[in-house]
Amino acid sequence: MLAGGVVAINESDRSASMQSVSPGAAVESAVPAMALVQPKAERLLGLDLMRGLAAIGVIWVHVGRSPEWAELNLSALGAPGTSYLNILAGFFTIVGLQKYLSKGSGGGRFLAHRVWRIGAPFVVWCLVYLAARGVNYLVFGKVTGFSLDWSMLFYGTIYHTWFLPYLLIATFLTFPIMMLGLRRPVLLGPLAATVMMIAGAIIMLPPIELPPDPADPLRIAGIVLVRIPGYLLGLGFGMMWAAGYRPRVSLQTAVVCLAVAGVAIWMTVATEVPRPLVNRVAGVCGLIAAFGPWRGAVARWLASMGALGFGVYLSHVLFVELSVTLIRRAGLEYSLATDLGSLVFVAVLSFGLSWAIRNVRSLRWLIP
Repeated sequence: MLAGGVVAINESDRSASMQSVSPGAAVESAVPAMALVQPKAERLLGLDLMRGLAAIGVIWVHVGRSPEWAELNLSALGAPGTSYLNILAGFFTIVGLQKYLSKGSGGGRFLAHRVWRIGAPFVVWCLVYLAARGVNYLVFGKVTGFSLDWSMLFYGTIYHTWFLPYLLIATFLTFPIMMLGLRRPVLLGPLAATVMMIAGAIIMLPPIELPPDPADPLRIAGIVLVRIPGYLLGLGFGMMWAAGYRPRVSLQTAVVCLAVAGVAIWMTVATEVPRPLVNRVAGVCGLIAAFGPWRGAVARWLASMGALGFGVYLSHVLFVELSVTLIRRAGLEYSLATDLGSLVFVAVLSFGLSWAIRNVRSLRWLIP
Protein backbone atom coordinates (compact mmCIF):
# COMPACT_ATOMS: atom_id res chain seq x y z
CA MET A 1 0.00 0.00 0.00
CA LEU A 2 1.10 3.55 -0.66
CA ALA A 3 -0.27 5.59 2.20
CA GLY A 4 -2.07 3.19 4.39
CA GLY A 5 -3.63 -0.14 4.99
CA VAL A 6 -4.74 -1.86 8.13
CA VAL A 7 -1.90 -2.98 10.36
CA ALA A 8 -2.19 -6.18 12.34
CA ILE A 9 -0.72 -5.85 15.82
CA ASN A 10 -0.22 -8.49 18.50
CA GLU A 11 -0.12 -8.43 22.25
CA SER A 12 0.94 -11.30 24.45
CA ASP A 13 -1.12 -12.42 27.40
CA ARG A 14 -0.90 -9.81 30.15
CA SER A 15 -0.24 -12.37 32.88
CA ALA A 16 2.67 -13.84 30.94
CA SER A 17 4.21 -10.46 30.31
CA MET A 18 4.01 -9.54 33.99
CA GLN A 19 6.52 -12.27 34.83
CA SER A 20 9.31 -10.39 33.06
CA VAL A 21 8.43 -6.93 34.27
CA SER A 22 10.83 -5.15 36.58
CA PRO A 23 9.54 -3.58 39.82
CA GLY A 24 9.82 -0.14 38.28
CA ALA A 25 7.30 -1.14 35.64
CA ALA A 26 4.54 -0.84 38.25
CA VAL A 27 4.98 2.91 38.17
CA GLU A 28 5.22 2.90 34.37
CA SER A 29 2.03 0.86 34.05
CA ALA A 30 0.18 3.52 36.01
CA VAL A 31 0.75 5.90 33.10
CA PRO A 32 -1.59 4.74 30.33
CA ALA A 33 -0.32 7.22 27.75
CA MET A 34 2.01 5.14 25.56
CA ALA A 35 3.73 1.88 26.32
CA LEU A 36 5.72 -0.70 24.40
CA VAL A 37 3.74 -3.89 24.09
CA GLN A 38 4.04 -7.18 22.32
CA PRO A 39 1.97 -7.69 19.17
CA LYS A 40 -1.79 -8.55 19.50
CA ALA A 41 -3.93 -9.85 16.64
CA GLU A 42 -6.32 -7.00 16.07
CA ARG A 43 -6.98 -4.62 13.25
CA LEU A 44 -5.72 -1.15 13.93
CA LEU A 45 -8.66 0.89 12.71
CA GLY A 46 -7.25 4.24 13.78
CA LEU A 47 -4.88 4.59 10.82
CA ASP A 48 -7.75 4.40 8.35
CA LEU A 49 -10.02 6.43 10.60
CA MET A 50 -7.55 9.32 10.63
CA ARG A 51 -6.91 8.86 6.92
CA GLY A 52 -10.60 9.42 6.27
CA LEU A 53 -10.42 12.72 8.15
CA ALA A 54 -7.30 13.62 6.16
CA ALA A 55 -9.15 12.95 2.90
CA ILE A 56 -11.93 15.32 3.96
CA GLY A 57 -9.23 17.87 4.80
CA VAL A 58 -7.73 17.59 1.31
CA ILE A 59 -11.15 18.23 -0.25
CA TRP A 60 -11.68 21.14 2.14
CA VAL A 61 -8.49 22.84 0.92
CA HIS A 62 -9.67 22.85 -2.70
CA VAL A 63 -13.39 23.65 -2.59
CA GLY A 64 -13.42 27.20 -1.25
CA ARG A 65 -14.06 29.92 -3.84
CA SER A 66 -16.05 32.58 -1.96
CA PRO A 67 -14.63 35.89 -0.68
CA GLU A 68 -15.64 34.88 2.84
CA TRP A 69 -13.68 31.64 2.56
CA ALA A 70 -10.57 33.55 1.50
CA GLU A 71 -11.02 36.34 4.04
CA LEU A 72 -11.34 33.88 6.93
CA ASN A 73 -8.45 31.75 5.62
CA LEU A 74 -10.67 28.68 5.89
CA SER A 75 -8.59 26.60 3.48
CA ALA A 76 -5.98 26.33 6.22
CA LEU A 77 -8.39 24.16 8.24
CA GLY A 78 -7.88 21.28 5.84
CA ALA A 79 -4.16 21.74 5.19
CA PRO A 80 -3.01 19.09 7.73
CA GLY A 81 -4.75 16.45 5.59
CA THR A 82 -1.92 16.24 3.08
CA SER A 83 0.63 16.35 5.92
CA TYR A 84 -0.98 13.32 7.55
CA LEU A 85 -1.05 11.37 4.26
CA ASN A 86 2.62 12.27 3.79
CA ILE A 87 3.53 11.06 7.29
CA LEU A 88 1.51 7.89 6.82
CA ALA A 89 3.27 7.24 3.50
CA GLY A 90 6.66 7.35 5.23
CA PHE A 91 5.40 4.99 7.93
CA PHE A 92 4.08 2.40 5.50
CA THR A 93 7.03 2.55 3.13
CA ILE A 94 9.39 0.89 5.58
CA VAL A 95 6.63 -1.42 6.87
CA GLY A 96 6.10 -2.56 3.28
CA LEU A 97 9.83 -3.00 2.69
CA GLN A 98 10.13 -5.07 5.86
CA LYS A 99 7.37 -7.39 4.59
CA TYR A 100 9.18 -7.80 1.27
CA LEU A 101 12.45 -8.69 2.95
CA SER A 102 10.75 -11.09 5.37
CA LYS A 103 9.39 -13.04 2.40
CA GLY A 104 12.84 -13.41 0.90
CA SER A 105 12.41 -10.73 -1.76
CA GLY A 106 15.22 -8.26 -2.31
CA GLY A 107 15.22 -4.51 -2.00
CA GLY A 108 15.53 -4.12 -5.76
CA ARG A 109 12.28 -5.99 -6.29
CA PHE A 110 10.58 -3.73 -3.73
CA LEU A 111 11.75 -0.63 -5.60
CA ALA A 112 10.61 -2.05 -8.94
CA HIS A 113 7.21 -2.87 -7.50
CA ARG A 114 6.94 0.58 -5.96
CA VAL A 115 7.79 2.27 -9.26
CA TRP A 116 5.01 0.28 -10.90
CA ARG A 117 2.59 0.70 -7.98
CA ILE A 118 2.95 4.48 -8.01
CA GLY A 119 4.00 5.20 -11.59
CA ALA A 120 1.23 3.32 -13.38
CA PRO A 121 -1.63 5.02 -11.47
CA PHE A 122 0.13 8.36 -11.95
CA VAL A 123 0.09 7.94 -15.74
CA VAL A 124 -3.53 6.75 -15.80
CA TRP A 125 -4.81 9.57 -13.57
CA CYS A 126 -2.92 12.09 -15.72
CA LEU A 127 -4.78 10.72 -18.75
CA VAL A 128 -8.07 10.83 -16.83
CA TYR A 129 -7.56 14.51 -16.09
CA LEU A 130 -6.59 15.21 -19.70
CA ALA A 131 -9.85 13.58 -20.78
CA ALA A 132 -11.74 15.60 -18.16
CA ARG A 133 -10.25 18.81 -19.58
CA GLY A 134 -11.48 17.79 -23.01
CA VAL A 135 -14.98 17.11 -21.74
CA ASN A 136 -15.00 20.38 -19.82
CA TYR A 137 -14.10 22.22 -23.02
CA LEU A 138 -16.55 20.40 -25.32
CA VAL A 139 -19.51 20.53 -22.94
CA PHE A 140 -18.96 23.76 -21.03
CA GLY A 141 -16.50 25.67 -23.21
CA LYS A 142 -14.03 25.96 -20.34
CA VAL A 143 -10.36 26.11 -21.32
CA THR A 144 -7.76 25.06 -18.74
CA GLY A 145 -4.08 24.87 -19.56
CA PHE A 146 -1.07 23.01 -18.17
CA SER A 147 2.65 22.84 -18.84
CA LEU A 148 3.49 20.61 -21.79
CA ASP A 149 7.15 19.87 -21.11
CA TRP A 150 9.39 17.48 -19.20
CA SER A 151 8.10 18.78 -15.86
CA MET A 152 4.89 16.79 -16.50
CA LEU A 153 6.89 13.84 -15.20
CA PHE A 154 6.63 15.51 -11.78
CA TYR A 155 3.49 17.63 -11.89
CA GLY A 156 1.31 15.50 -14.13
CA THR A 157 -1.69 17.17 -15.74
CA ILE A 158 -3.43 18.54 -12.65
CA TYR A 159 -2.20 20.42 -9.62
CA HIS A 160 -2.18 17.64 -7.03
CA THR A 161 -0.79 14.55 -8.80
CA TRP A 162 2.76 15.75 -8.05
CA PHE A 163 2.38 13.84 -4.77
CA LEU A 164 2.94 10.49 -6.51
CA PRO A 165 6.32 11.31 -8.16
CA TYR A 166 7.31 13.03 -4.93
CA LEU A 167 6.73 9.78 -3.02
CA LEU A 168 8.90 7.90 -5.49
CA ILE A 169 11.68 10.45 -5.02
CA ALA A 170 11.33 10.24 -1.23
CA THR A 171 11.45 6.44 -1.40
CA PHE A 172 14.67 6.39 -3.41
CA LEU A 173 16.31 9.04 -1.23
CA THR A 174 15.59 7.11 1.98
CA PHE A 175 16.01 3.58 0.61
CA PRO A 176 19.65 3.16 1.75
CA ILE A 177 18.71 4.22 5.29
CA MET A 178 15.77 1.80 5.37
CA MET A 179 17.87 -1.09 4.08
CA LEU A 180 20.64 -0.37 6.59
CA GLY A 181 18.16 -0.44 9.45
CA LEU A 182 16.36 -3.57 8.31
CA ARG A 183 19.59 -5.44 7.59
CA ARG A 184 20.99 -4.38 10.98
CA PRO A 185 17.97 -4.17 13.31
CA VAL A 186 20.11 -2.90 16.18
CA LEU A 187 20.45 0.35 14.22
CA LEU A 188 16.73 0.92 13.72
CA GLY A 189 16.32 2.93 16.93
CA PRO A 190 19.28 5.26 16.32
CA LEU A 191 18.31 5.66 12.67
CA ALA A 192 14.74 6.52 13.67
CA ALA A 193 16.04 9.25 15.96
CA THR A 194 18.39 10.48 13.23
CA VAL A 195 15.74 10.84 10.50
CA MET A 196 13.43 12.60 12.95
CA MET A 197 16.19 15.05 13.87
CA ILE A 198 16.89 15.65 10.18
CA ALA A 199 13.18 16.33 9.69
CA GLY A 200 13.26 18.83 12.56
CA ALA A 201 16.34 20.55 11.18
CA ILE A 202 14.73 20.97 7.75
CA ILE A 203 11.53 22.30 9.32
CA MET A 204 13.52 24.97 11.15
CA LEU A 205 15.20 26.22 7.97
CA PRO A 206 14.19 29.72 6.82
CA PRO A 207 11.40 29.82 4.20
CA ILE A 208 12.67 28.80 0.79
CA GLU A 209 12.13 31.06 -2.21
CA LEU A 210 11.15 28.68 -5.01
CA PRO A 211 12.02 29.64 -8.61
CA PRO A 212 8.88 30.78 -10.44
CA ASP A 213 9.40 28.53 -13.47
CA PRO A 214 7.63 25.18 -12.83
CA ALA A 215 10.11 23.42 -15.11
CA ASP A 216 13.11 24.66 -13.15
CA PRO A 217 14.73 21.61 -11.49
CA LEU A 218 15.54 23.77 -8.46
CA ARG A 219 11.82 24.42 -7.95
CA ILE A 220 11.06 20.71 -7.95
CA ALA A 221 13.97 20.08 -5.58
CA GLY A 222 12.63 22.83 -3.33
CA ILE A 223 9.16 21.25 -3.27
CA VAL A 224 10.69 17.91 -2.26
CA LEU A 225 12.78 19.59 0.44
CA VAL A 226 9.77 21.40 1.88
CA ARG A 227 7.61 18.27 1.93
CA ILE A 228 10.07 15.58 2.95
CA PRO A 229 10.19 16.37 6.71
CA GLY A 230 6.68 14.95 7.13
CA TYR A 231 7.69 11.82 5.25
CA LEU A 232 10.79 11.49 7.44
CA LEU A 233 8.70 11.80 10.61
CA GLY A 234 6.49 8.96 9.41
CA LEU A 235 9.56 6.98 8.42
CA GLY A 236 10.94 7.41 11.94
CA PHE A 237 7.73 6.01 13.42
CA GLY A 238 7.89 3.18 10.89
CA MET A 239 11.45 2.33 11.91
CA MET A 240 10.38 2.06 15.52
CA TRP A 241 7.51 -0.16 14.44
CA ALA A 242 9.89 -2.33 12.39
CA ALA A 243 12.14 -2.59 15.45
CA GLY A 244 9.28 -4.17 17.38
CA TYR A 245 8.02 -1.16 19.31
CA ARG A 246 4.23 -1.29 19.40
CA PRO A 247 2.72 1.89 20.81
CA ARG A 248 -0.40 1.45 22.89
CA VAL A 249 -2.17 4.74 23.28
CA SER A 250 -4.97 5.14 25.78
CA LEU A 251 -8.26 6.67 24.73
CA GLN A 252 -7.53 9.70 26.91
CA THR A 253 -4.16 10.24 25.24
CA ALA A 254 -5.67 9.81 21.78
CA VAL A 255 -8.29 12.43 22.58
CA VAL A 256 -5.62 14.79 23.91
CA CYS A 257 -3.59 14.31 20.70
CA LEU A 258 -6.67 15.12 18.64
CA ALA A 259 -7.23 18.21 20.78
CA VAL A 260 -3.63 19.33 20.19
CA ALA A 261 -4.11 18.73 16.47
CA GLY A 262 -7.25 20.85 16.63
CA VAL A 263 -5.38 23.68 18.32
CA ALA A 264 -2.63 23.43 15.70
CA ILE A 265 -5.19 23.63 12.91
CA TRP A 266 -6.80 26.65 14.56
CA MET A 267 -3.39 28.33 14.78
CA THR A 268 -2.95 28.07 11.00
CA VAL A 269 -6.13 30.11 10.60
CA ALA A 270 -5.85 32.61 13.44
CA THR A 271 -2.11 33.25 13.84
CA GLU A 272 1.03 33.89 11.81
CA VAL A 273 2.74 30.69 12.95
CA PRO A 274 4.33 29.02 9.89
CA ARG A 275 1.74 26.69 8.40
CA PRO A 276 4.15 23.82 7.50
CA LEU A 277 5.24 23.55 11.14
CA VAL A 278 1.76 23.37 12.66
CA ASN A 279 0.52 21.11 9.87
CA ARG A 280 3.19 18.57 10.77
CA VAL A 281 2.39 18.89 14.45
CA ALA A 282 -1.23 18.11 13.61
CA GLY A 283 -0.14 15.22 11.37
CA VAL A 284 2.06 13.62 14.04
CA CYS A 285 -0.69 14.03 16.63
CA GLY A 286 -3.06 12.32 14.22
CA LEU A 287 -0.65 9.42 13.78
CA ILE A 288 -0.27 8.97 17.54
CA ALA A 289 -4.04 9.17 18.02
CA ALA A 290 -4.44 6.50 15.35
CA PHE A 291 -2.88 3.97 17.72
CA GLY A 292 -5.66 4.54 20.23
CA PRO A 293 -8.23 1.85 21.11
CA TRP A 294 -10.77 2.80 18.45
CA ARG A 295 -13.53 0.19 18.40
CA GLY A 296 -17.21 -0.13 17.70
CA ALA A 297 -19.48 0.06 14.68
CA VAL A 298 -18.99 3.79 14.13
CA ALA A 299 -15.19 3.48 14.22
CA ARG A 300 -15.32 0.53 11.80
CA TRP A 301 -17.55 2.46 9.41
CA LEU A 302 -15.31 5.54 9.50
CA ALA A 303 -12.25 3.33 9.00
CA SER A 304 -13.88 1.69 5.98
CA MET A 305 -14.36 5.17 4.53
CA GLY A 306 -10.79 6.08 5.43
CA ALA A 307 -9.51 3.07 3.49
CA LEU A 308 -10.71 4.97 0.41
CA GLY A 309 -8.74 8.05 1.44
CA PHE A 310 -6.02 7.95 -1.20
CA GLY A 311 -8.58 7.27 -3.91
CA VAL A 312 -10.38 10.39 -2.72
CA TYR A 313 -7.11 12.31 -2.94
CA LEU A 314 -6.59 11.23 -6.54
CA SER A 315 -10.16 11.70 -7.76
CA HIS A 316 -11.59 14.64 -5.85
CA VAL A 317 -10.30 17.37 -8.17
CA LEU A 318 -12.48 15.93 -10.95
CA PHE A 319 -15.52 16.79 -8.89
CA VAL A 320 -14.11 20.06 -7.57
CA GLU A 321 -13.79 21.30 -11.14
CA LEU A 322 -17.23 19.93 -11.99
CA SER A 323 -18.71 21.72 -9.00
CA VAL A 324 -17.05 25.01 -9.99
CA THR A 325 -18.34 24.67 -13.55
CA LEU A 326 -21.89 23.87 -12.43
CA ILE A 327 -21.96 26.84 -10.04
CA ARG A 328 -20.84 29.16 -12.82
CA ARG A 329 -23.33 27.71 -15.32
CA ALA A 330 -26.12 28.18 -12.80
CA GLY A 331 -25.17 31.84 -12.45
CA LEU A 332 -24.71 31.56 -8.69
CA GLU A 333 -22.52 33.89 -6.69
CA TYR A 334 -19.81 32.23 -4.65
CA SER A 335 -20.67 32.18 -0.94
CA LEU A 336 -20.05 30.07 2.12
CA ALA A 337 -23.24 28.19 1.24
CA THR A 338 -21.94 27.24 -2.23
CA ASP A 339 -18.56 26.31 -0.72
CA LEU A 340 -20.11 23.99 1.86
CA GLY A 341 -22.48 22.56 -0.72
CA SER A 342 -19.51 21.91 -2.98
CA LEU A 343 -17.73 20.19 -0.09
CA VAL A 344 -20.60 17.73 0.38
CA PHE A 345 -21.00 17.24 -3.39
CA VAL A 346 -17.31 16.52 -3.93
CA ALA A 347 -17.00 14.28 -0.85
CA VAL A 348 -19.96 12.10 -1.82
CA LEU A 349 -18.84 11.66 -5.43
CA SER A 350 -15.13 11.14 -4.73
CA PHE A 351 -15.75 8.63 -1.94
CA GLY A 352 -18.31 6.93 -4.17
CA LEU A 353 -15.93 6.68 -7.12
CA SER A 354 -13.13 5.40 -4.88
CA TRP A 355 -15.48 2.75 -3.44
CA ALA A 356 -16.44 1.66 -6.94
CA ILE A 357 -12.81 1.39 -8.04
CA ARG A 358 -11.91 -0.61 -4.93
CA ASN A 359 -14.71 -3.08 -5.66
CA VAL A 360 -13.65 -3.80 -9.23
CA ARG A 361 -10.74 -6.22 -9.05
CA SER A 362 -9.23 -5.15 -12.37
CA LEU A 363 -9.20 -1.48 -11.30
CA ARG A 364 -7.96 -1.66 -7.71
CA TRP A 365 -4.39 -0.94 -8.77
CA LEU A 366 -5.48 2.57 -9.73
CA ILE A 367 -5.48 3.47 -6.02
CA PRO A 368 -1.95 2.77 -4.69
